[in-house]
Amino acid sequence: MTVGFQKLPLACSVALFFLAAEGRTQVTVPTFQGQLNDNGMLATGNCDIKPKLFDTAIVGTGMQIDSTITSSAVPLRSGVLTVPMDFNSNGFPRSEGVLAALGQSGSFDLSWYVIAGGGESGRAGEKEDIEGRNRAFLFERTYPYGSLPVDARRRAWESVAKATNRGALDYSNGFKIEQEQAQTWQSIGPQPTISVPRHVLLEGSFSGRINSIAISPADRNLLLIAGATGGVWRSTDAGTTFVPVTDDQVDIAVGSIAFSKSNPLIVYAGMGDLFSYLGTGVLKSTDAGLTWKRVSNFTLPTPGSTAKIEVDPIDPNRVYLAQSGIQDADGVHLDASGFWYSTDGGVNWVRTLSGNARSLVIHPTNRQILYLGMQYSFEPDSRPAGLFKSTDGGGSWSRIYSPPYDPYTVRDVKVAVSPARPETVYVFTGGTSGGAFSIRVEVSNNSGASWTNNGAAGVEPGQFGYDSYIFVDPANADIVYTGTGWVFKSTDGGINWKQWVGFPVVHGDQHALAFSPANSSVLYLGNDGGLWKTLDGGNSFSCLNSTLSLTQFYSLALDPIDSRYSYGGSQDNGSQVRLSSSQQWEQVLGGDGDLCVVDFLDPSTVFMTSNTLPMQRLRNHGETFDTTVATYDTFGEGTNRRIGYHPPFVGNEADATLYFGTWRLFVSSNLGDSWTAPSGTLDLTKGITSSGADTVSAIGVARSNTKVIYTGSAQGRAMVSNDGGLTWTDITKGLPNRFIKCIAIDRNNPALAYLSVSGFYTGHIFKTTNAGATWMDISGTLPDIPTNTLLIDPLSPSTIFAGTDIGVFRSTDGGSSWKPFNTGMPPAAVVAFAAQPTGLIQLATFGRGAYQLTPTATPGLVANVSTRLPVGKDDNALIQGFIVQGPAGSTKKIIVRALGPFLEAFGITDFLANPTLDIFDGNQMKVASNDNWKTTQVGGLITGDQFAEINASGLAPTKDLESAIIASLVPGQYTAVVRGSGNSVGTGLVDAFDISAASPAKLVNVGTRGLVQPGDGLLTAG
Repeated sequence: MTVGFQKLPLACSVALFFLAAEGRTQVTVPTFQGQLNDNGMLATGNCDIKPKLFDTAIVGTGMQIDSTITSSAVPLRSGVLTVPMDFNSNGFPRSEGVLAALGQSGSFDLSWYVIAGGGESGRAGEKEDIEGRNRAFLFERTYPYGSLPVDARRRAWESVAKATNRGALDYSNGFKIEQEQAQTWQSIGPQPTISVPRHVLLEGSFSGRINSIAISPADRNLLLIAGATGGVWRSTDAGTTFVPVTDDQVDIAVGSIAFSKSNPLIVYAGMGDLFSYLGTGVLKSTDAGLTWKRVSNFTLPTPGSTAKIEVDPIDPNRVYLAQSGIQDADGVHLDASGFWYSTDGGVNWVRTLSGNARSLVIHPTNRQILYLGMQYSFEPDSRPAGLFKSTDGGGSWSRIYSPPYDPYTVRDVKVAVSPARPETVYVFTGGTSGGAFSIRVEVSNNSGASWTNNGAAGVEPGQFGYDSYIFVDPANADIVYTGTGWVFKSTDGGINWKQWVGFPVVHGDQHALAFSPANSSVLYLGNDGGLWKTLDGGNSFSCLNSTLSLTQFYSLALDPIDSRYSYGGSQDNGSQVRLSSSQQWEQVLGGDGDLCVVDFLDPSTVFMTSNTLPMQRLRNHGETFDTTVATYDTFGEGTNRRIGYHPPFVGNEADATLYFGTWRLFVSSNLGDSWTAPSGTLDLTKGITSSGADTVSAIGVARSNTKVIYTGSAQGRAMVSNDGGLTWTDITKGLPNRFIKCIAIDRNNPALAYLSVSGFYTGHIFKTTNAGATWMDISGTLPDIPTNTLLIDPLSPSTIFAGTDIGVFRSTDGGSSWKPFNTGMPPAAVVAFAAQPTGLIQLATFGRGAYQLTPTATPGLVANVSTRLPVGKDDNALIQGFIVQGPAGSTKKIIVRALGPFLEAFGITDFLANPTLDIFDGNQMKVASNDNWKTTQVGGLITGDQFAEINASGLAPTKDLESAIIASLVPGQYTAVVRGSGNSVGTGLVDAFDISAASPAKLVNVGTRGLVQPGDGLLTAG
């Protein structure tokens, strides 16, 4: 007989830095595969990685047998069983606990079932969503190797410097490559996001996740905050206004910040976020946080994530660092984790305790005494979680407290001490015992010699381990604050607890708290929504987010017509809409937002997903909720949930069709009311592999022929369909075995496409000119860093934008060469692009909000213009005048278009069916004409067939009956006249685009004349 088992994807194994020992052990039985021999013995099975624990399972990718067992030892039944577990000397889970719970005996090692690898195990609340998010984040970047390259981010920066001939970089001064671009990125917020009662009830405004708050001991108004992936921000007015101060550094993921008490001009920042992007070491400021340099050298391994950084109160050069690393595919910690100290201002580092460090405090009156909270350490000695104490400044450590939970299920150990009574030590911890998860506050009144369990009655666990802290009032050791989802307060030394502040006053998921050095009734709170402050001990709060831009976007969508409206899904700040081209955005759906799609035919209709699913339809530019149009059940995944954490969800820029990917492709042609899988149960991925359940991770639909559809999967399979998804061809050959992130298709040629992959090592962007029959690696000078998203410039098909984990790179020659393109923005991770057909380009980052590409100011320059008007008969034609200015002998190449049927997609029913176009010079001489853009009318300025050039411009009309002319114009006055063929009438549009930006001539001063009528007959110019 055969018993079913599914191998664990590497996503889980490498993500266990975040997940190890974070909750109850749930075991699904049976979960292994192997043949039983004639005697009923398990005859086969092996394990290829060392399994570890997280909240929903014990994980591994196979089995190792210590001794043979009979089939009766593991009954053939299914269900979830909660049991204590242990590991043997080889790092594999012992089975005694499982067998004992089953009423059996014996010994064997065994791996347990989970679904990941782009899928998920099924979330039972937001806690597991965080685990799924972390698994997905690392799977993208580690598949199929199972680990991250050492120091990859800094090496990527260095390669950029070499590729642009800038010479060696001095990392101590950050990364300041000169940008060779005539355009700049301008922040469009959110700065901040507002919440309104009709959508979400949170008071005030919010920004994004804050990990740490540091207040200068010499100036209570000088405040530094650590954006989780948004850099260090500085305020000199007690938080009223902030400016970013580390945007020139290698990375902007910040874990913790600390001032030196003896010299407040010196500040240290430990880089790396515990729950997303890892860091590159330690930054230092010698001017109170105004400027920063990276000081740590090779003695502090990377990548790592800082849980806490502290400075000796007497010696500003003695620095302590509590840091966590990750686990590679063998389940072994990289060298970055543990407790580290430096005696030379952060340059050289020594580790004296390994493992997942979670908290650190210095004794207020004896600087030789340190307290360190640790999770379970798998190496070198399989050390259980606990609180450790050093009496020699971190040189050596002894355990003084062990949480009373199953050793590998402790999610966090946080410690706090008050100067008001230094011998009183508080611990805030949580884990599983007897199958139940609980949290507790324990207190020692003798510096850790003995402990009293005060429990935590009244404190909600929240997402313990993700949002968990404890702080003690510096003036009163009996006043204690704990942060989980909300903030709770005790006034009797942790015996009794009440919620101090929560929804809707402040955002949820607490991460940081700081007391003003002058008054402990003045407190600052940092959480997933940003920064809040109280001046009166919590009687009232104010939000301090109006100048912070820290939104961690997952997606971005842009109204194809009205640039006032942009949309994005964000981490714990919901789905948002930009308000009227401002820096301010509005949250329209709560929780974790995800993908957004704007209906191309009716852009006031928007679709948004949250936490993978459900999918919501909103009207009136997101202001009005319509209905839920899709859930897991809609796509047949109510039980298995074989859907990626961020499943691809797109439109096609031609009509209202929607596309959604699971392991199949689903299509809706009725605004999401119903969905079909055109190819039935055909699996477009690699299926169930040793790396887990593969899922569709990218979809691209050709605008010029929507029956051409490309897909990519999390495990590197690429497919193409030429009949709307009915049949498919595998086009994986020539691509690396990596996570496919994005597929961008030329606007006018469905066989020309670009594909990007995540992860590291050779190849990041690939190009096909024959619909995937062959692929060419065009990565060229791109750095070795995950490439998350691609965009083909709508006005220049040979210009490609690549969004990576370290910013934007651009090619202007179809991918033959690449240059950094980041002027105006920090080195944030770019996760999405959005563009209008007119050429407006925006991007979204994970940690610094959204940006818009803006031309460098040039007086009098008009790059492109458009006007819509009713076109009448005879003299009531639509007439647009423009002037080209420039030196003698110069020319300006422009494309002028006359459109009519195109307007039907935007609700214009009386469109001009067959517009014609004439161009006149300043002497009223006709110099060019066209009646169908695909049929060139040679004469005047037009000396040959223009079809190929118009088609290649990216601005070809979408309808055959529309007209277009490309003309190289000398300086002078010109007029474009639009009429209806055969003297017909209707609403038409004329536009002109500058397609020779390098020319010294300029297109300026535009005027329009036509018949203006009531209602929709008004004049519309852009």
